[in-house]
Amino acid sequence: MTDNHEHDFVHIETEIIYQLALSYYVEEDWSNAAEWFGRIVRQKPNYEDANSRLRDAEKQLQLAALYEQGKQAIAGEDWEIARVRFQEILEIDPDYKHAADFHNEANREIEVPQLYSRAKEQLRQQDWSKAIETLNKLLGLDPHHEEARLLLRQTKLKERLEDEYQWALKRCENAEGTDQEEDWREATTLLQKIADKQSGYKSVSTDLAYAQRRLKYFELVRKGEEHWSREEWQDAVTCIEHAVRINSRDCDLVAKLAEARKKSSEKDVADRQKIREFYDKGNDYYQLKRWGEAKTYLEKAYAVAPSDADLVAKLSEAKKNLRRQRVMKIAGVILTVVLLPLAYVMFQNPISETGDSLLDEYWLKGGGVPPTPTIAIPGIGKVEYLVNGVTVENINQPYYLIGTRQISVEARVWNTDGMSISNDEILCQWAFDPPLPEEAFEEKDGCQISVVAPEGMDHHLLEVVIRGKDLDEVAGTSRNFINIVLQGNRGDL
Repeated sequence: MTDNHEHDFVHIETEIIYQLALSYYVEEDWSNAAEWFGRIVRQKPNYEDANSRLRDAEKQLQLAALYEQGKQAIAGEDWEIARVRFQEILEIDPDYKHAADFHNEANREIEVPQLYSRAKEQLRQQDWSKAIETLNKLLGLDPHHEEARLLLRQTKLKERLEDEYQWALKRCENAEGTDQEEDWREATTLLQKIADKQSGYKSVSTDLAYAQRRLKYFELVRKGEEHWSREEWQDAVTCIEHAVRINSRDCDLVAKLAEARKKSSEKDVADRQKIREFYDKGNDYYQLKRWGEAKTYLEKAYAVAPSDADLVAKLSEAKKNLRRQRVMKIAGVILTVVLLPLAYVMFQNPISETGDSLLDEYWLKGGGVPPTPTIAIPGIGKVEYLVNGVTVENINQPYYLIGTRQISVEARVWNTDGMSISNDEILCQWAFDPPLPEEAFEEKDGCQISVVAPEGMDHHLLEVVIRGKDLDEVAGTSRNFINIVLQGNRGDL
C-alpha cells in the first residue's frame, strides 16, 4: 500500500508541475516553461508531450536571444552582425516575428553601398550593360534610391549612345570598303549626331574628322573637274592636290594632277605673253595721251595681272586723265550749246516780258508735272518715244495706259542730218519717279526698257537722258520727261 501511495503522490506532483509548465508555455514565458518542463523530463522523460514542449521552449529562448542581439546591432548600425543574427533566426523559423524585415533592412544597408560602388566602377570602365544590371539589382533592394535611379537613366542613354557609335563605326568600315561618297556621307552624319550629343565620347571626334576628310576628298575632286572643264588650270591644280593628299592611292587622280600642272604652266606662259601684248599697246596709247584706248588695253592687262604695281599706276593715271578730258569736253558743250544761247535769249527778251509766260507754260505742261523741254544739240537730232509700241505724239502731255501695269518704252534717235543713230553709238539712262524696285524691271537694254509697275503706283514720271557713248563720235545730249498714268479705264480721270 505504501508503494502505491508514493506512486500516486509522484504522479500528482508531476501533473501539477506539468500544468504549471504548460501555463508558462501558453503565456510564452519560455524561460520558466523550459525550467519546469526540464524538471519533468529529468524525472519522467516520456511524460505526456513534456519533451517536445521543452525543445520548443528552448528554441524560442534561442530565437528570442538572437532577435534581441539583432535589434541591438541595428540600433548600433552594426549591419553585418544584424544580418547574421536575423539570418540565423530565419534558418530556425522563417516566420519568426519581423525577422525577415529586419534581415532585409540589414542586407539593404550592406549591399546598396556595395552595389552603387560596383555600378560606378562599371561605368568608369564603360561597361554599360553590367552597370545597368547592377543598378537594377540595387533598386530592387532600395526602390527610393534617387541617385541610383538617375544614374540608371544616364547609363541607359550611354548604352544607346554606344549602340549608335558601334553602328557608325560599322558604316565607316563599309565606306572604307566601297569608297563611295554616299557611304562616307552616311558615316559622317551618324558620327556628327553622336558628337553633338557628347563630343568627348570615346574617339568620336577623331573618327568624325577622318570621315569628314574622306568626304571632302569627293568634293575636291568634283571642284577640280569643274575647274578643269572651264580650263581654270591653277584652280584645278589646287583642288586636285588637296584631294591627292587625302587619298594618294587614287592613281588616276595623281596622273590628272600631273596633266593639270602641265596645262597650268602652259597657261602661265600664254598669260605672260598676253600681259606683255596688252601692256605694250596700252603703254603706246598712254604715251600718245589717247587715254580711252590706253585704259581699254591696260584694263585687259590688269585682268590677267592685277598685282603688277607699274600696270596699276599707269591704269589709274589713264582713268584720271580720261575723266578730266571728258569733263572738259562736257564743259565746252555746255558753254557753246546752253549758256551762249541762253545769254542771247536773255539779251533779246527781257525777263519782265517773258519770264511769267515761260514759267506758266512750264508748270502747265504734263498734267501738273513740270517737264523739261527737249534739248537737241549738235550730233543728236530727232528723238521719238514708243510706249507699249505706240508713238508718243506729245511728251509734254500725260500718256495714259489703260488696263495694264506693263510699261515698255523705246527711244529712237536720229542725228541732225536725219540719219538713224544705232544703240551702239548712244547711251540711254532711265529714271522713274517715284523710284521702282529692282525686281520690277523685266528688261533694261540700252534704249529700251520694260517694267511691271507695282500695285498702288499708278503715276510715273520717266526721265530719259540720251547722250553719245564717245563724245568724239556722237556729240550732244537729249534729256526728256515722259508722264505716264496707269488707269483701269479712262472714265476714272
